[in-house]
Amino acid sequence: MTVVSVQELRRAWQAVEAGEFRAHPRPSPQSVSSVQPWVPSHQVLPVLGCHGHAGATTAATALATASDQRARVLETSNRSATGLAAAANAELGLSESGWVRSTRGTVVLERTNTVVATPNATPHPDDSGGPFELTVLDTGWEAGALLAADSWVSATVLEAPALVLVTTATVPGMRRLEAVLHMVGDTSARVVLVTGPRRRRWPREVTHSRGPLSQAVDTAGALLELPHDPALATNGLDDCPLPAGVLATASQVLQLLGLDAGSHPTKGTT
Repeated sequence: MTVVSVQELRRAWQAVEAGEFRAHPRPSPQSVSSVQPWVPSHQVLPVLGCHGHAGATTAATALATASDQRARVLETSNRSATGLAAAANAELGLSESGWVRSTRGTVVLERTNTVVATPNATPHPDDSGGPFELTVLDTGWEAGALLAADSWVSATVLEAPALVLVTTATVPGMRRLEAVLHMVGDTSARVVLVTGPRRRRWPREVTHSRGPLSQAVDTAGALLELPHDPALATNGLDDCPLPAGVLATASQVLQLLGLDAGSHPTKGTT
């Protein structure tokens, strides 16, 4: 047990009062340079869930579906945590590097086929199913574990020019959002999707629990509602068409980030 003197505690408190303390530590791109990077020849849009069951996989699928580009959803979570298992219209089998490949309309879905204990063990993407113009990266890992890892997934998230965060319209959801915003810093354009009821129906406690970083994103017009859908909440992501409200929000995200958004009703349908 480390013994700390009263003098050291007093100096620490004086530093806190003066604002002389380090921000929440987060890995820098240099800290992940020891791993083999993924260098795609197309745009990559990471989607990061602030907590479990926030709706990140649904958001990632909606973004790929709403895009007018040749799009793919790449899910990097452990095989047991996949949200794409029932989302495809057609299964295409394993790629050469072991990714399970399927299609949902014109969107390609890829998920891992192995037990991946940590983000570091995530296999590199297989781009042989392309050419792709947009990969929506569904990271699938807890944000703290992901950003502290030495992996190509972490490097891709930290170096991406744009990032989508997904949380829920709850007090814990807003608290987790604020923590993740601290971790990712200001290195990218950020859009936040909040899964739940329309904002006018948010409980007062949820609105008041937003932190300063969350409020700044909201003020910039980049905090959007991802409408709650009872069928999605009950059945999870399956091969049924995504709700129109979810696709409309995805199109709005793509427009905010400067990515082309096309006519989504023809994509991702059965």
